[in-house]
Amino acid sequence: GETLMLGEQEFTLAAAFLKKPGSPASGFGLAPAVYIHDRFLETTNLIQLGSRVRYALAFATPDDMDLESWKNAKFSEAQDQNVTIQTYRESAQQVQRILFRLSHFLTMVGLITLLLGGLGIGSAMAVFIKDKLDHAAIFRSIGARPGQVFLLYFALAGILGFIGSLIGVIPGSLLPVWGSQWDRKSVV
Repeated sequence: GETLMLGEQEFTLAAAFLKKPGSPASGFGLAPAVYIHDRFLETTNLIQLGSRVRYALAFATPDDMDLESWKNAKFSEAQDQNVTIQTYRESAQQVQRILFRLSHFLTMVGLITLLLGGLGIGSAMAVFIKDKLDHAAIFRSIGARPGQVFLLYFALAGILGFIGSLIGVIPGSLLPVWGSQWDRKSVV
């Protein structure tokens, strides 16, 4: 019942698909697809010079039909007419390829983030040690050996690192558990 402006034409929303027909990747879009009858297409004034248009037809086939052999038989005829034939298996493979590339990208982002985090921690530790040089000189003047001063600041840095790790690990390990319970509650 809601209204939707598409180009220069206003439409009333009649229904919503829970899953985009013919695509296993329906949840990966930036915006939901809008389907209108082709008789209304001209009134939207969306198709003009420079518009990118792709037409798609989805067909339900019998369960016992061999889609690959049918596609191979029609391939050259379809290619002559600039038509692409794609089965549901190929759509699933495209989604797998997208997820594979996304996982590699996120892996690279994680490694770069880890590297930058390490550089940041290293420079923070250098500033911390430089700031504590006066204290180290005091320890040396009251008789501490260089190894003892080193162990003192090494232990201090270790304790701070351990506390920081706990601050990150505890929420990081509890959040997925809490999120999965929340997700199950929202589905039920």
